[in-house]
Amino acid sequence: MGKKPVKILFGTLLVYALLVATHLGEFWPLSIYPMFSQAGNPWSRAIVYEADPADTEIQWATIHEEELPDRVFPLDNIGLNTNDLANLLSKNTDWSRRRIQSIRRYFGDYLQGQSLVIYRVRGKYEDEGGENVVIEFTPYFYLMPDTTYVNPQLTEE
Repeated sequence: MGKKPVKILFGTLLVYALLVATHLGEFWPLSIYPMFSQAGNPWSRAIVYEADPADTEIQWATIHEEELPDRVFPLDNIGLNTNDLANLLSKNTDWSRRRIQSIRRYFGDYLQGQSLVIYRVRGKYEDEGGENVVIEFTPYFYLMPDTTYVNPQLTEE
């Protein structure tokens, strides 16, 4: 093999390594194949539930699936992909007023007649052998018609 193909190969590998390093480990093609890049690692998603209007006390405790309310809010109604919401929740550490308002804007008119709870869902293997999976639901935001409550653990320094 000549010098030019070797330089091209190493140049391509260098560019790829830089892109992966600067994009939190996600860059095509590995980002769309989590079985190769993320297998066995904890995962994070997001889900939105309609809050019970009779429930006036906000609970910030992490819960498990059997404790969830019955009414899931379909994100397709607002044209929001659940992976986009999950990335927004998992990759942000600074929940400024502007970022919180951007979350409210996603739900727009749907907040006029109801309240919503946005949960971050985290799953991981409970044991080394990968037999049991633990899934935890942590409420991040309570979106009321006129107010947004943020989980206090998100704003603590």
